[in-house]
Amino acid sequence: MRKYFWIFFLSAFLLTGCHKSEPVSGQISAVKETIAETEPLSIEERASLFRNSENQHIYDECSALTEDSLSLHNAYLEWIASSRLINAFLVITDNLNGLTPEQFAVQYYQAAADAENPDGFLVLLNNDTNQDYIFTSGICQEYMTQEDISVLLSGASRDLIDGNYTDALNRILPLAEQIPIRNPDAETAVGNDF
Repeated sequence: MRKYFWIFFLSAFLLTGCHKSEPVSGQISAVKETIAETEPLSIEERASLFRNSENQHIYDECSALTEDSLSLHNAYLEWIASSRLINAFLVITDNLNGLTPEQFAVQYYQAAADAENPDGFLVLLNNDTNQDYIFTSGICQEYMTQEDISVLLSGASRDLIDGNYTDALNRILPLAEQIPIRNPDAETAVGNDF
């Protein structure tokens, strides 16, 4: 038994006794570099990171959607955007960068939207604080009222809690169909197939 104790003691002594300490000033700079590397990305950086030419309307930071659901809902949002001449986005995230859902949605919308077009909306599915939010701008504010949005988000909450994003989005996104079609050429592209 004593042999094992001495072997353990000797190996522990060698491991700790041979450690060369670094001056405190060197440790501080290493800590600052580590902190700088772990700072969260800005919303603009996140938007550009998750911008995808195939799925230009969806920013799925959590990989919550299946490929089929991503493709289906992106096509639907493309139809909404092109037929109504608006910006239309969906963001799924688990990190609000310390902002409220409203602040985060506004900043993400501004980072993703065409600045020359004042009309649009952004659906925020928020897995950080679990308070989902829909930001509207321009003409969308007239047709997507806060009362309608509250009812929709409340109705979709069970699906979101269960992680059933497809059914939740099938409840939420059709609200945008209340916005009048302004581009008749895009009217029949996807519309009723959703």
